[in-house]
Amino acid sequence: MKKTFIAFTFSSLFMACAAQATDHSAGVDINGMIAKGYSGCTVTVGSPYLTVDGDIDDLPAQGASATKLTNLDYSVIPTTGEVNYCFGKVALQLRGVVDTADGTTLANTLTGEGAAQGVGIALYNPNTKQPYDVNNTQLEATSGGGKIGLQMVKLNGQTPVEGDLKTVLTIDIVRL
Repeated sequence: MKKTFIAFTFSSLFMACAAQATDHSAGVDINGMIAKGYSGCTVTVGSPYLTVDGDIDDLPAQGASATKLTNLDYSVIPTTGEVNYCFGKVALQLRGVVDTADGTTLANTLTGEGAAQGVGIALYNPNTKQPYDVNNTQLEATSGGGKIGLQMVKLNGQTPVEGDLKTVLTIDIVRL
């Protein structure tokens, strides 16, 4: 009797293990590019860290013209040795985590105590002081480089609260 009970217990255990074993698939997104004779271009920025300050009462509204810009300098450098190799062949794509639907403001990645609320960092054309659409703007690569204007802004529909703000801007090179 004991042998039958033990055999029944083990067979039940094996069936339970077989019933618990399920397959779980995983997906991988793979992106790439191939181009004939393309050696490359590199984008560099004046400083990898930038401080943008503002008085909460003087900040423009999200989507409005800039009032006090902090400029981020950038350059596009060919890796081929030819001075003008990149110009007319590549553009710069501005990317980041956007805070709201209008697409002009980078989100504050800080949360919790001491984090600013109701504010973000907008990207601007430094000449016209008009906001860029963060994930949909391409800047033409030109000799001598260029500038991107940055300013803290009040987010539409939110009340700004003083505090610390941190965000990340990625500048990608895209082939034309």
